Amino acid sequence: MKQRPLILIAIVAVVLGAAWLLLGADDEPTAPTRAEIEAADTSRVLEASERPRRSSRGGDDLFDDLEQDEPGTLSGWVFDTHGGAIHNARLDLREREGDLTRTIYTDEEGRFEWPRAPAGRWEAVASAYGHDPTAPTPIRHDEEIVLELPPGALVEGRVLFPDGSPATGFTLGVATVDFTHPDPGGVRRRRLPREEISAADGRFALGPLASGTYRLVAVVDGFAPTLSDPVAVAAGEAVDEVVIALERGSTVSGTIRDEATERPIEGARVFIALPGPGGEPPTDFTDPSGRFELRDVPSGRRTLRANADGYLFEVHGGLEIPRDGTARVDLTLAPLGDDGPGQRTNDIGVVLRPGPRAGFLVVSVFDDSPAAEAGLQRGDIIHTVDGTEVMDRTADDVTELLRGEPGSPISLGYYRSGVGHRSAEMTRAHLFLASPARQAQAPAVTPPRGSEP
Repeated sequence: MKQRPLILIAIVAVVLGAAWLLLGADDEPTAPTRAEIEAADTSRVLEASERPRRSSRGGDDLFDDLEQDEPGTLSGWVFDTHGGAIHNARLDLREREGDLTRTIYTDEEGRFEWPRAPAGRWEAVASAYGHDPTAPTPIRHDEEIVLELPPGALVEGRVLFPDGSPATGFTLGVATVDFTHPDPGGVRRRRLPREEISAADGRFALGPLASGTYRLVAVVDGFAPTLSDPVAVAAGEAVDEVVIALERGSTVSGTIRDEATERPIEGARVFIALPGPGGEPPTDFTDPSGRFELRDVPSGRRTLRANADGYLFEVHGGLEIPRDGTARVDLTLAPLGDDGPGQRTNDIGVVLRPGPRAGFLVVSVFDDSPAAEAGLQRGDIIHTVDGTEVMDRTADDVTELLRGEPGSPISLGYYRSGVGHRSAEMTRAHLFLASPARQAQAPAVTPPRGSEP
């Protein structure tokens, strides 16, 4: 009979221990329920103790702890820095020591889930419009994880008429951008902001924006679409006093002829593609004499494009457009050959993207191109074009610098790993690119019915 109190004490201890385990033995907060997320006030910054998160440890030691022998569910949430759930954020899940990858997106509550994920050690990267991506973060099967996207940047400024008075109504958007971080799936580029703004003082605020270098474009009836200077922003940064001074458009005119017969081509579409939310680019169709005229063209170095049924798509870059003036260009189109549809361009034959060392990385070099003959290689980093530094320019700006009249000289300064700084002289040339995908971007068209020459 003396042993019964001891037995009762043991039973009570077991029950209390089980309840303690069920309620949570550690100090780590549990993940919020769907109802808690829906009820959250996303306008306030959540305290660290309020946010669900796993261990903050990282590195190989944590990955060693996360190796899974059985399939399970990989899931969690994506929030911004204010605690707001991010809808349609992209999750790139990667097996750390294998080739397996999976891409999924968050729902309206910012939650993602991959049931029956294969065994292994996994990491997750979240990315979304207006934010830089998260760092690769270990994720464990059947445990929730919370990923917090860095804050977006904000760009503020004014749009002014040529006389300095404020533009009270305009369309503002992003013309070009070179993101600081990779943009998997184009989740940031697909949703670049475009806003109709009405403000007595001509002021605007554009954001959130992921870190990178932007050129904004303002569009006002009666003026050429006008670009800002390049604007570099970092995560969470606010840049003020960006001024876009509207300009009167220029006129570009000329003729389009058949390269083989020198006869004028009627009905060819001629246009200058402008980046950003400017609507239809300056466009015209050639008359029976092959003549065209484009109005409201912004000044600067531009690329004129022309296409017609039965001809290669012509990309003529390096055209200098004066401010509030006129420019003339006469082009010939090459008839389609045995190689089929494609495009012809006048440059040196490289593909670039923003790279390290304040330059642009050569991603590829076309065979038999001026760049290849001059010895440029994949991995070289271009930092000057004809003596002009490119560190503060966008990829589109640098591409325009590389284009020009076939036969015109060009010099490049570049850096090669293991060798150092080098220079190269070359001559621009006509290059044929058999690219149906690019050809489809500007298919051959005919003038609208009833159009008059």
